[in-house]
Amino acid sequence: PADPAGSGRASSPGEAASLSGVGPCSLLTVQELGAFGDYAEGVERTVGTGRVCEWKEVRDSEGHSATLTLTLRENGGIADSLDQGYGERNGSMEGTGRPAKEVPTDVGCIVALGVGDGERAEVGASKLGSDLTPQDICDMVGEVAELIDPKLPLG
Repeated sequence: PADPAGSGRASSPGEAASLSGVGPCSLLTVQELGAFGDYAEGVERTVGTGRVCEWKEVRDSEGHSATLTLTLRENGGIADSLDQGYGERNGSMEGTGRPAKEVPTDVGCIVALGVGDGERAEVGASKLGSDLTPQDICDMVGEVAELIDPKLPLG
């Protein structure tokens, strides 16, 4: 249905979805992250062309910690999320059917979520001082992406 009054609601079918009004730290709470560890509140900043929220895990007694990031990119779709030399896996999110791409990196993993043709959200994590495998980290990032997915605009 049309929205002639411009109420600012989420886009309807046929309208272009956009990340422009979405704050990256608004998409995930410390309470939601509690299932993955003890994280501090997210800190928002700009890195290159992306708007980033970064959550740091409080180090445990063995010195293990993780950093989780959510980057919103308005200058390239999911196809622009490139293989880091460790392979990639394409698929879609279970809840929304949104296109997704899992990209392992040398320090962790990124799951890119498509938002329209020219935008994407990237959930990334690195875990220091642990014996987690790259796939373990990708599994964690995938679970976090599942929490964020329904909160993103659909393209």
